[in-house]
Amino acid sequence: MTYPWLKELLELGLRPYVATSRHQLGALDIQAAGPEPLIFCLEDEDALGFHRAYVTANALAFGSRDIAMPNWVYVDCVLMQTAVVGFAAKREQAPTTLIKSFGPDNDGLEWLPVSGQIASPAIDGRTLVGFSLFSLRNLWAELPALGLVTKALALEVYRAREFDRFMGISQYDNPALALHGHFGKTIEIVSPRVPLHTDANMTLIYGMEIDFDPEQLGEPAEAAQDPDFWLDATDENAIDRLGEGTREGKRYFILPPFQVRDERTVKLPISERPKE
Repeated sequence: MTYPWLKELLELGLRPYVATSRHQLGALDIQAAGPEPLIFCLEDEDALGFHRAYVTANALAFGSRDIAMPNWVYVDCVLMQTAVVGFAAKREQAPTTLIKSFGPDNDGLEWLPVSGQIASPAIDGRTLVGFSLFSLRNLWAELPALGLVTKALALEVYRAREFDRFMGISQYDNPALALHGHFGKTIEIVSPRVPLHTDANMTLIYGMEIDFDPEQLGEPAEAAQDPDFWLDATDENAIDRLGEGTREGKRYFILPPFQVRDERTVKLPISERPKE
């Protein structure tokens, strides 16, 4: 089956890709990536250019080639353990400025990665941990919005519903947090702060049960209940109180629509559940 949004992207000339190691292919649902996904395995010499392009694309999406993922991290922590899933565009379709951004190492590539998502099973065997969701729309304005569909495609390829929950890291004011909300009914604030993060005071660890219909991607569900309170995304004192409550055993869940924005603020509807 080809989902409507995937069919639309295929008609635009984009192709799903999976970058991984050959020994991982049997664990992934490659068929979920459509009729002709591009497969780039670590062991294949002719895939080297695409892997280099992925590392560059990931860095470009987050601001600069100077922050590129080290090759050993990409090999040991990504390709050997899990996969990258995303969309690629024909080089001939891409604007010259974007092609030049990839640098000389990627000359002659037929396909350029323009989005990607990584997720990896945690050691508990029940949790899928996602990270590094990106698209190059900031460098190629004509690209369709790819964040939502890239994550949807990746979750299907990773067989995410076979895990008890999906976890990740985001920021309270990051629009990606609302994007994650498309894939479950609520988002739990597992840890209100991440001390080691460069933006520790605004960063949370979230957890959720994957529950979405890939045939019906779109707006998240409306809230089924009123929140117990609204959290201002920049209110560090309120975030401190979340930390105190979490240490006491309370649990906090972000409800749909997950973020409400105006010109000055980002607010999150929060449900508080008592200590069990």
